Amino acid sequence: MYGNMLHNEGEHPHQKGSVDMHDSKEQLAKALEEIAKNHLGIPTLRTQDSDSLDFHEVSVWSLKAALEAAYYYGRCDH
Repeated sequence: MYGNMLHNEGEHPHQKGSVDMHDSKEQLAKALEEIAKNHLGIPTLRTQDSDSLDFHEVSVWSLKAALEAAYYYGRCDH
């Protein structure tokens, strides 16, 4: 089922042309962290090595909004 979604590390299945992967990864990390802050109230996506900081309870509508934001981020040209 997920076989088509697998790809090599550092390679995005929908990426076109030659893009500096380091910049692209940094852009994605920043975008995902911003989405987590804005939609889920999660201040960072970095592991904090603490259950109270690494696990969060979120509403389904917040999760839906975050997933939609990530989807639209992925669809726009960077």
